[in-house]
Amino acid sequence: MEILKKLNHPNIVQIVEYFTQPNYLYIILEHIPGKSLHELYYQEEIRNLDIIMNILRQVLIALKFCHEQGYVHKAVNPEHIIILKLEKSKSFLVKLVGFGRSLRKGAPKLSNKVVSAEPLFIAPEADNDLLTEKQDSWACGIILLEMLTGEKKYENFL
Repeated sequence: MEILKKLNHPNIVQIVEYFTQPNYLYIILEHIPGKSLHELYYQEEIRNLDIIMNILRQVLIALKFCHEQGYVHKAVNPEHIIILKLEKSKSFLVKLVGFGRSLRKGAPKLSNKVVSAEPLFIAPEADNDLLTEKQDSWACGIILLEMLTGEKKYENFL
């Protein structure tokens, strides 16, 4: 939560409010009336190259901001990319969500096992002792590859 409070950017989900009670933390995030990239892609609503590049550009802008602030998202995948106002026009906004596992760049790993929504999006660098932005970049490359080919190319190697 501390990380997300520091990341004020139009392509990153925002905290509206938070409060605590004994043994509980409540976080209220902005409402994003959109669908995940995973939902839209597999419904074949995203097949145009211009749309694919616009989505990836907005994700990379959000990640660049995170990295400049000193953080690694650590769980970039199609389910953590929300698209608002996707209509037949090319006008839409991409929001990056899923910051629950985010850490400071260079932080030591908390365990030997890196956890992600899907192993496909875990970078080879995840075996190193320190977290880097390369892990987020790897995930973006895999997402782009999937969107361009319509296949999970590396799935058979896991």
